[in-house]
Amino acid sequence: MPAWCQQKPASLWSRNTFDATALPPGVMELKTRWRARNGDNPEWSAADYDDNQWPAASLDKAEAAAIRPGWRWYRIRVALPAVHEPLALMIVGPEGSYEVYLDGTLVPGTSIHSRWHSYTSREHVIPLPAARKTVTIAIRVRFPDTDTQTYGLALSQVLLGPSDAIDARSRLAMEDRLVTWLPSAADVLATWLLGCVAILLFFLRRNSREYLYLGVYLVLSAISLTTFYGVLNGFVPNMWNGLGDPLGYPEMILMIEFTYVFLNRRVGRGWRAFEGILLGGIVCAALLNLGVLPASAYLLIEGAFNVPFVLVLPALLLIWFLRGNQDAGWLVLPTLATALSNVVIDLGLVGQVLGLSRLVQIAQPVAVGPLALNIQDIANFCYVLGITIVMAFRFTRVSRDQARSAAELDAAREVQQKLVPITMPATPGFQVEAAFRPAQEVGGDFYQVVEQPGGATLLVLGDVSGKGLKAAMTGVLAIGALRALAAEGLGPAELLTRLNRELAGTDHDGFVTCLCVLAGQSGVLTVANAGHLAPYRNGEEIALDTGLPLSLTPLAAYAESTLTLAPGDQLTLLTDGVLEARNQAGELLGFDRTAQLSTQSAEAIAQAAQAFGQDDDITVLTLARLASS
Repeated sequence: MPAWCQQKPASLWSRNTFDATALPPGVMELKTRWRARNGDNPEWSAADYDDNQWPAASLDKAEAAAIRPGWRWYRIRVALPAVHEPLALMIVGPEGSYEVYLDGTLVPGTSIHSRWHSYTSREHVIPLPAARKTVTIAIRVRFPDTDTQTYGLALSQVLLGPSDAIDARSRLAMEDRLVTWLPSAADVLATWLLGCVAILLFFLRRNSREYLYLGVYLVLSAISLTTFYGVLNGFVPNMWNGLGDPLGYPEMILMIEFTYVFLNRRVGRGWRAFEGILLGGIVCAALLNLGVLPASAYLLIEGAFNVPFVLVLPALLLIWFLRGNQDAGWLVLPTLATALSNVVIDLGLVGQVLGLSRLVQIAQPVAVGPLALNIQDIANFCYVLGITIVMAFRFTRVSRDQARSAAELDAAREVQQKLVPITMPATPGFQVEAAFRPAQEVGGDFYQVVEQPGGATLLVLGDVSGKGLKAAMTGVLAIGALRALAAEGLGPAELLTRLNRELAGTDHDGFVTCLCVLAGQSGVLTVANAGHLAPYRNGEEIALDTGLPLSLTPLAAYAESTLTLAPGDQLTLLTDGVLEARNQAGELLGFDRTAQLSTQSAEAIAQAAQAFGQDDDITVLTLARLASS
């Protein structure tokens, strides 16, 4: 028989003995007749210790609300039936934070650990000694400096009854904790899933940072909720919450970043300063876990950190929505749900610190049938549901816009490929080569090689200001007008004059530079230039009369210059994407290198410029007179 089961006579018993001689078939709760005292003294565990001067206590909510950090002892004497079957106790309290003494002897399996390795309220079964008429129970508890109301760290219940009934009650209590945990588990699981989906969407769309901020926020929130509810329901040690609680501060930072990126706004200096303050909250949480910062002070600090996030962010969203930002309206309700949850929790924390029981009750779970729903569960569910709807609409809308943009790009690319010839027409006496390298999906450079009456060949090279789809569509417009004018057999100067009038009459922005060359079979070239780079002949730049770029004014006029290509000579036309190619050091390709490259083939020139560092559309057109001519 263990030492604590041996009868020890008491010289002086408490006058307040709990009468359990008429023990019912089930279990009996030892709720009243307790004596309690703050402090710690090993003599208080003795069976014959006189506790008559101790204040009376009842294990109820009032007792739990009065608890303060530190040591506290509970004592009670229980009168048992004269004849009874094996009996047991079930104690519901902060496991790892209390010791139980039966008739002055410590019960094995009950011990006090550090607050990191203790648990919140859990049930613990202790068999009672057989053939005993009375038993003195002394419980030594160390209450940590933390929120005992939220985490159930009070000594809340002691049950007495037959061992079988107590075991059944213990299993039922465990099942109750599981049932209580189910709504929270579903909430946490939904948060995990949505966070992973958001991060996956970011990897699919790297330019959509709102998915990254939202995903990381939800994952951190899921980790924090997992640790919180695990500790709250007694499934994991308290140390887990010490790891999860500091995550609330980066969560708020990520929510701010998500909101501003989602609405395509820039975070202001005020919010940046607040984000820096929130990082200080992580330090405060660490000091709390190390025991340096009192829990009461930390709870007030935590509540103060929540105020701008809780009040200002929803207010800003509502203001932006009223000013016409429809996306802000989508975020108002989800953010408001989280804000109201934080307000309720903060009021509960303030009530805990100030001893205001009504405020404490505001943050308590809400009973819904057999379930107890926490305010965080309800608010987080509303947020997850709302943000899922918001992101579904955003994803659908962005997908639709991207599909439309992709279709437009494909159409523009197809048009451009048709209008920028891949194969050259027959050019008697000449060899024509071209190379085209757009800086983006489509480019604003264009060129045309058109056969003219009498065996002549018309070469046109142009460059639209800007890049991308808008520049490409302007190039398409220029090429369409150019082909129509080339069919009239106009000379280079007249062609550019007419083309300028056509473009100046449209509503497009920017301008177009253009170089027009009419090559006769004899090698005589007639050239007109509208603000474009001068061509190169055999590596030397040719000075030409240069007019204004196209579309700046409908009154512009252009002059013609004449030059001759001897057999074996090469004329090279190129856009400024070659000249302005820039390497990693920021150095331009420049005129000298361009002149040296200009004697090579069109493909070789384009490749060299692209390898140097492409920054703009690159187009090269070469006209070489054959030696047999």
